[in-house]
Amino acid sequence: MKPNSDSQQDARLDTLLRRLPDMPVASNFTARVLQSVEREAPAASDPLLKLADLWIFRPGWRWLPYSAVVATALLMGVYSYRFHTQAARAALAQNMAAIAKVSPQLTAADLQDFNVICRLGQAPDKDLLALMQ
Repeated sequence: MKPNSDSQQDARLDTLLRRLPDMPVASNFTARVLQSVEREAPAASDPLLKLADLWIFRPGWRWLPYSAVVATALLMGVYSYRFHTQAARAALAQNMAAIAKVSPQLTAADLQDFNVICRLGQAPDKDLLALMQ
């Protein structure tokens, strides 16, 4: 019976409000209402103030964003170092394979001689090849 009595009271209030005469509204009514809304709820309009209410920015958790940035930087550094060392190893392996293809008859003693290594990249002397044949 309680909901019925509430609806009856609402109906009576509606009829009383309809009997009231219309009052003139001030010309700056909208501006005054918007100013009062801005004064009462500054946190609702500023997204940075909403962000400050998150649990990670509370005094006991202020270290969390900083530690996340440090951990990310550390992981990126480790990954970059690993990528660099793998690329260097791959380049070394390719160079060793190229040396093995170019001169399979070279010995370890030949590879220690700087002059022999320098001549590996040069084109053969055509006159010398002609004399050898």
